[in-house]
Amino acid sequence: VVFQLHSQASLSYLNSPIKKAIFKLVLSPAHLLFVLTPWWKNQIAGVFSANKIQIIPNPVSSTLLDLPKKQIQGEEKEIKIIAMSRLVAGKGFEEVISAMQKLDEHYSLEIAGDGPLKRQLEKQVIALKLEKRVKFLGWIDAKEKIARLTSADVFCLPSMNDSFGMVYIEAMACQLPVVALNFG
Repeated sequence: VVFQLHSQASLSYLNSPIKKAIFKLVLSPAHLLFVLTPWWKNQIAGVFSANKIQIIPNPVSSTLLDLPKKQIQGEEKEIKIIAMSRLVAGKGFEEVISAMQKLDEHYSLEIAGDGPLKRQLEKQVIALKLEKRVKFLGWIDAKEKIARLTSADVFCLPSMNDSFGMVYIEAMACQLPVVALNFG
């Protein structure tokens, strides 16, 4: 029996004695437990035998690994920031939009993704008068994701839901500097 943990929701089980006991009971039939990062291994080690916990990082597709190296062409007129993920609480989209107010006019933001927070985020953009600088792309397919990442200058997702999500790895594979939280 093998389990994989990759959700920040698991932390809520570790922070409550009753939930921790239930979590331990659920994991008890497992022979192996896979996690994405050493941080996760440290978190789970108190609940599950450390020698049965294996770290398997998210993979990077060969399409991303085969991208040509990005050439920096001096100072650009517009700086394109991209944020992409499901538009849900905890991903940090609200903070990215708020930060746009502090950046000069030549910074723009593209938000790729869909989810229950979309209307709220659109209202925030309007309230902050950022409609000309913030664009919602909706959910995009893998080919368009690579195109958007390779044409951007910075990837930004200050998520409190992801310890080291795929989108960070994909952004780095596209040679983008990544702005994220030191979380998990």
